[in-house]
Amino acid sequence: MITFPPANGNVPGTETLGGHTSRQLARLCEVVGLGRTDAEVYGQVLVGALVSVADRSMALPPPFESFLSDDHTPVEFSLSYQRGAPPALRVLLEPGSGADSLAENGRLGLGVIHDMADRWGFTTGQLDAVADLFFPPSPRGPLTVWCALELRPGGVPQLKVYLNPAAKKHLGVDDTGTVTIADLFPPESFGFYYDVVRPELLRTGTWSGELPVKTWRRRAALTARRRRGRGRRSA
Repeated sequence: MITFPPANGNVPGTETLGGHTSRQLARLCEVVGLGRTDAEVYGQVLVGALVSVADRSMALPPPFESFLSDDHTPVEFSLSYQRGAPPALRVLLEPGSGADSLAENGRLGLGVIHDMADRWGFTTGQLDAVADLFFPPSPRGPLTVWCALELRPGGVPQLKVYLNPAAKKHLGVDDTGTVTIADLFPPESFGFYYDVVRPELLRTGTWSGELPVKTWRRRAALTARRRRGRGRRSA
């Protein structure tokens, strides 16, 4: 059995959210056949992604009513099954949970995604390009950012990011599942996006500049800038 040292919570003698969920994760890693090293790496990533609530006592109620789970816990585990393959372990989490506001929730969550990008060497170029739209100064809605990790052997997971669905109102669409480039950019921006922005993102993972995007009531210029050191390869 893989064990993790108990974390020091803010209520003496009680379990913390980080310690509890990392031990749950370790047991599930054994179930799906992930090795000790992978389990320890993923456990550390999970605790780090919980940011401000990792050391919170399990004896306390959730500081933020996350919509991620029924009991408002910002972590959910699941197993997916495919014929002829071992079960895959998936972790869904809200990295900004516990923040004082949705804006701070988004800032913390985006920071966690960037840290994961630095750790595993994938680009966040496309996410950063729409950050102004999905992370406004005063966001509204049930969430700002969630992420799902499908844990794989070797310590490098498959990552999926979920953004605030309330942003669809700014695009003038009802179903974000059908959003395309045509919903994001006005026609005169297509050529520049495909000829300049997209090739640069695919080649280096980085692009800096301004590009007009659509909003519900007006057209705005979106400024996309990246910090150096991000985006070593395309995910």
